[in-house]
Amino acid sequence: MIKRIISTVISIVIAFLIQTCLIRYLPTGRATVDLLLLITCIYGFMRGEYAGMITGMLCGLALDIFYSGGLGLYTLIYVYIGYLNGLCYRFFEEKDFKMPLALILASETAYLLLYFLLFYVFNSNFNFSDYASRRMLPELVLTCISAVVIYPLLLYLEVRVINYDPEEEARDRQNLAQSVEREVKG
Repeated sequence: MIKRIISTVISIVIAFLIQTCLIRYLPTGRATVDLLLLITCIYGFMRGEYAGMITGMLCGLALDIFYSGGLGLYTLIYVYIGYLNGLCYRFFEEKDFKMPLALILASETAYLLLYFLLFYVFNSNFNFSDYASRRMLPELVLTCISAVVIYPLLLYLEVRVINYDPEEEARDRQNLAQSVEREVKG
């Protein structure tokens, strides 16, 4: 469990540093890769709803603290994305690459549509075709390419280095639920 927490925090810090320091120098126009969204989606899918929400909260807080005028908007969006990806946890298979890629694309699309609604439409900019052609589609392509590289790395880290065992986690959850139940009763 401690290995998973440490690996999550390290991956979030590395992704945040790469996203803020290096990716802006890529010649991609307005489109950028959202590595924190990738981390949230992947960890939610591989670890479940709770881990997806915690990862989303940490990633969203990092964005809120450093890039947002107010606190909470990115956190809320990322927590929901982590939770929704975590709902697909029971479909997680090591060898299947289609499901996580589809979840990442769906999450990125939802995020970009919310971003357009919150930051463009509410500021009276209704030019969706310009937004879609200059930012949304290139960002989806970049995210797909990045997911093809990042997902196997995080999967290797999760399965081989951390020695993740889903049955052990299920037993831990059951033991935790039983101990909470005992505390409530007595």
